[in-house]
Amino acid sequence: MIAYPGFRRVIGANMRSGLSEMWDSLNKCSYLGRCRRYCLELTLRDLESYRPGIRAQAVLADGTLVHRAVDGSNHRPHDR
Repeated sequence: MIAYPGFRRVIGANMRSGLSEMWDSLNKCSYLGRCRRYCLELTLRDLESYRPGIRAQAVLADGTLVHRAVDGSNHRPHDR
């Protein structure tokens, strides 16, 4: 996976936001600060723990994120 050029491009383009998301998942006060940008009334008591989720994203070799299904035989996106 690390050898795939698309993976490296996506990581490079999104490193800062990815690190911020990881930090927020470890630090509830940091996450609260980010949430308060949209709702000033939130407090730590409003935040509840929830199981972590896993997100997957298809990526082409040039780093383009695929938002539709890809046919593995020709790598051309098409609607499903």
